[in-house]
Amino acid sequence: MNQICYMPGILINRWLAVRLEFVGTCIIFFVSVLALVALITTGVDAALVGLVLSYALNTTSALVRFGRSVVSDLVR
Repeated sequence: MNQICYMPGILINRWLAVRLEFVGTCIIFFVSVLALVALITTGVDAALVGLVLSYALNTTSALVRFGRSVVSDLVR
C-alpha cells in the first residue's frame, strides 16, 4: 500500500522539478539577454550585471526547493 502512494508522489516531484528548472533557465536566459543589451547600449557597470545574473541563478534553486516542499506537503 505504501508503494502505491509513494511512487506517484516521487514522479510528481520529478515532473515538477524539471518544469521549474526549465522556467528558471528561461528566466536566466532573458535576464542575461537584457543585461547584455543594457551593457552594450547604456554602459551599465559589469559588476551590476554580474550581481543581477547571480540573483537570477538563485531563482532556479529557490523554485525547485519551493516545488519540492509543496509536493512533499501534498503527499503526506
